[in-house]
Amino acid sequence: MSGSDATFAGSIPENYDSFLVPVLFAPFADDLVAFAADLEFSDVLEIAAGTGALTARLAEAFPEAAITATDLNAAMVDLAAREHARANVAWQVADAQALPFGDGSKDLVLHQFGAMFFPDRVAAYREMRRVLRPGGTMLFNVWASLAANPGSEAIHRSLTEVLGDPSPGFIARTPFGYADPEQVFLDVSLAGFSDVVVEPVHAASPPGSGHALLRGMTEGSPLALELAQHDPADVARGIEAARQALDRLELRGLLEMKAWRVVASA
Repeated sequence: MSGSDATFAGSIPENYDSFLVPVLFAPFADDLVAFAADLEFSDVLEIAAGTGALTARLAEAFPEAAITATDLNAAMVDLAAREHARANVAWQVADAQALPFGDGSKDLVLHQFGAMFFPDRVAAYREMRRVLRPGGTMLFNVWASLAANPGSEAIHRSLTEVLGDPSPGFIARTPFGYADPEQVFLDVSLAGFSDVVVEPVHAASPPGSGHALLRGMTEGSPLALELAQHDPADVARGIEAARQALDRLELRGLLEMKAWRVVASA
């Protein structure tokens, strides 16, 4: 992962929230909330909360729980706090590898599609274990392979085929760069967690999501920073190629998606 892969600033947070949350993140946030219903907790820490797709659902589903929602990017936190003000949610900026919370202070730690951005994942998981009480739970998800997510794959393939160096490789490198379930299991286990379970979760984007997905990826993620390094005419050609590829995919049905849900005990 390059240093800019975790940069969500400028107009990126708003575009992320408008275009990517509905088509990529909402279905998997619903899955985590449904899974959490079988757990016992009262004090929750969410890491890499982004613009609050998971946070809002947690707050509504568990109104008695105290939720602290964090993200490394202040711009994301600011937008989320405006859009998802809830009585049981406190927002703050925090680094997953240096959490500003006491030992054993949380019952449940969650993060949705954030682990791919941690520079040292084992260190981050250790921090999460530290803040969990004994027997507490870490629950999160990561994307499965790019091949199992054809909409995102079509965007990546089209842009890399049209554009030369520097190759716009953000999609494959970071969001879909932590897709091996055996590696995820090993990293969580090395951090000291027990009863680690990694399971597949399948979902589909809503009908007609292709164009929103394309705009979200190209304007609402750090991919936008890579595209800015290329001639605008070439970028336009790449985006048009991706648009056509997505249209062909959607003629065959919904855009299928696959992720891994991970649960582990402290």
